[in-house]
Amino acid sequence: MVTSHIFGFIRLVGLTVLAACASPPTAQVPLPCVAAARTLPGGYCADATAQDRAAILNRLPRPLTVEPIQHAVTAGKLPARSVLVGASIVFPAPESLSAAWLQRVLTCHEADVALGEIQAAPDDPFSDPSAWLGISAQPQGGTLIVRVAPEDEAQAVAVLDHATRWARRPAAKP
Repeated sequence: MVTSHIFGFIRLVGLTVLAACASPPTAQVPLPCVAAARTLPGGYCADATAQDRAAILNRLPRPLTVEPIQHAVTAGKLPARSVLVGASIVFPAPESLSAAWLQRVLTCHEADVALGEIQAAPDDPFSDPSAWLGISAQPQGGTLIVRVAPEDEAQAVAVLDHATRWARRPAAKP
């Protein structure tokens, strides 16, 4: 009696797996970064092409510093621990470079990569094909600070690593 139940269970599992494998493929769910890129307001990125934005990134001045962004996290009675949440990239602020414009260029560049219009460079800290990054730019005392803060700690490690290597790239020719 037990044997017949076991064989019945195995048969049911086998039929379920077969049915799942034989099912027609369902529509692919867009990655979160693709969905986020599609929510940008119409015309937000219309002032330049994806290639123009990539060229702008290549001409940005070399960052003054790249630093980790860390937050203290507590869980119950456990002691607080520091968690890496992203990278802070500090640029010299020439008069022609505003924080709002730079944030727009970086956000549109991230959308360009997410939508497959261009491929990100290997050390690009401003895009991740697997996640939408939180990018912000603010002026501070003659500099522009760009903060890149992804969703999770593993992505934050990659962003900091990419930002550090990107900052060491050879200076672009004007």
